[in-house]
Parts: sequence; C-alpha cells; structure tokens
Amino acid sequence: MQLMAEPPPDFTSNEEKLNPWLSIWTRPRMTVATMVRTNPQKHVILLVVLWGITDSLGRGAGSGIGDRANLLVLLGSAIVAGSLGGVIVLYIASWVLRITGVWLGGEASSRAIRTAFAWATLPVVVTLPFWLGMIAWAGKEVFVSEPFNENDLGSLVYIGFLLMNMVAVIWTLFIFTKGISQVQGFSIWRTISNIVVAIIVGMTPFFILIGVAVALTR
Repeated sequence: MQLMAEPPPDFTSNEEKLNPWLSIWTRPRMTVATMVRTNPQKHVILLVVLWGITDSLGRGAGSGIGDRANLLVLLGSAIVAGSLGGVIVLYIASWVLRITGVWLGGEASSRAIRTAFAWATLPVVVTLPFWLGMIAWAGKEVFVSEPFNENDLGSLVYIGFLLMNMVAVIWTLFIFTKGISQVQGFSIWRTISNIVVAIIVGMTPFFILIGVAVALTR
C-alpha cells in the first residue's frame, strides 16, 4: 500500500461559480479548495454550532435522559453544550490534524482544516429541521429510554429517522476525508492515516487522565 503524498487537483482554472451548499455534496474537493482559496472562514462557526446542536440531540435520542429531565431543559442543554462543544471540537481537531499531518508530510494550515471540517458537517446539519420536527411531534418521547414503545407508527418513523441520520454521518465522513485530502495534499490512504493518528493522539490525554484517576482511587 503506497502512502506517498499526491498533489491535490488544481481547481484554480475552473471559473465555474460554485454554490458550496450544493456542490459540497458531490464535489467536496473542488468546493473545499474554492472555499479555502476565496473565503476560508465563511460560515465555519455557523456550521459547527449547528452541527454541535444536532449531534447533542442525536446523542440524547433514546438515551433515557428524557426519563428524568423536562423537554425545555433538554433543548436548552443541547443548544448550549452543542454550540460550545462544536466550536471546541473544531479548534482542537484542526490543531491535532495539522500537527499529525505535518508528521506525514502534510501542508495544510489549521484554518484550511477548519474550513474542510466545517463544510463536511453539512449532511448532519441538514437533519436538524427533522430533529426539531420530530421533537415538535413527539416531545420528550424522543429522549426516553424506550421511545415509542407502544406506538407502531412512531416506532417506524423513529427507525427511519435514525437510518437517515446514519446516512448523513457516513456522508459527512466521506466529505471530511475528501476535504482533508485536498487541503493536506494527501492521497486517500494517507488522509485516513492522518485521521486515525489524530484520533489516537487526541484521545491519549483522556486515557492518561482516566488511568491516573483509577490509580488514585485504589
């Protein structure tokens, strides 16, 4: 398996005016290259805030948190924690990806990686209206430990909704991989290596803290 870096395609000669909200779905490399070159900070914070909120709602669905908290508290927590978490993850992840990318011969700045990261979240972000619609219809039922346990129609809608979210996450990962490949100047395999190493490096401090905490409690 060859992990040699490949020069990213040159899209500067393409004069087509891209609408990133549409083109990111099918032409992620061209879209990310264009955004990095023309306006790398455009909508970055907006996208990761909406992604963080959507992710928080997704994590709460079926978790049982609705068994002990009211709906307004759940929504408020998702908005506050999701917004902050999305921005924090954006900056930490982009920094770790840049550092580990340098080890592999990458050339991207943290800002370029943030652009690729943010626009990759769009498939998840577009599920937010569906989440809000589901919550408006079913209320706290979405967040209880056994949602729609006695509602066949609700169960079917809920399962279909979860499948849609799974597709959105997979599409986000696809766009993210393509975007990082573009800004780092990597082949797909080297991009995957960059992502895996970044996850390992990023998680190491948490494992160390857990180990220290366990050792101190003995």
